[in-house]
Amino acid sequence: MEEYIKALHDKMKESIRISSLTAANGIQSAHASLEAVREILSELYTFMDTQDFFDKEIEVRFYKELLPQFRSEQFYYEDLVFIETNRPLGTKKQTIRYFSGLLKEKELFFRRNNFLYRYYCLGRNDLDEELFSKKETQLFRSPLFGTEKEYLSDCSTTLSLIMANERISAFLKKSIRELETGKNETSVPKSHMLWTDSKAALIELAYALHSRGSVNQGKSDVKSIIQILEETFNVETGNFYRTFQSMRIRKKNRTVYLDNLKDSLEKRMDEADME
Repeated sequence: MEEYIKALHDKMKESIRISSLTAANGIQSAHASLEAVREILSELYTFMDTQDFFDKEIEVRFYKELLPQFRSEQFYYEDLVFIETNRPLGTKKQTIRYFSGLLKEKELFFRRNNFLYRYYCLGRNDLDEELFSKKETQLFRSPLFGTEKEYLSDCSTTLSLIMANERISAFLKKSIRELETGKNETSVPKSHMLWTDSKAALIELAYALHSRGSVNQGKSDVKSIIQILEETFNVETGNFYRTFQSMRIRKKNRTVYLDNLKDSLEKRMDEADME
């Protein structure tokens, strides 16, 4: 199941990337991306019709980690389409006021969902079975998808909204900064390099660089290192702190990527010695 969902997620991200490249403007890009996400979600729901959760751990992982990866994209692009289509055509001051008002709404959302937001940020898992269980999940027909079935639970949906609203908040803050300073923060040419390993692997690498003090004599924080890696390799890691907490509480193999990285390099050296 997880291999299929990972492949579907990769397909979704590629569809979003292509949409952003072919669209004429921001509104068209957001709308095309939303349509791409909805198409992939339809495939996911069709696949889930054939699945039964016999393993509680897999069930929790689906509703807590896998499904929100897709639904957060849906919520993000729905919000982005709304924001762009309702953007005022007036002065810069009016636009800043508009973005600031939306940002306050997002802050209110986080306050209203403070418990789950803190649970998510702290990487907790002690209440996972109560919060992300099939018994809390209802199957119903969503007006967004017509006759398509949608798998939802209150906490899985709220978590998806939290992930989406984190990105929307960052977008709004960036838009306000650009309007206030007159500088386009996206004008810097992007790297053509793509991160093709897992996001968790990138986060593990970033924490290792920070722990080693390899960047700016150890004076750079983890967030800055992750942002540089994200920009360099065109990837979004999401809530890196939560991912790190999940790594930290593993009973064994807490540095899977770094261990494999070391093994791969030593294997290459051994092969080079034999040439």
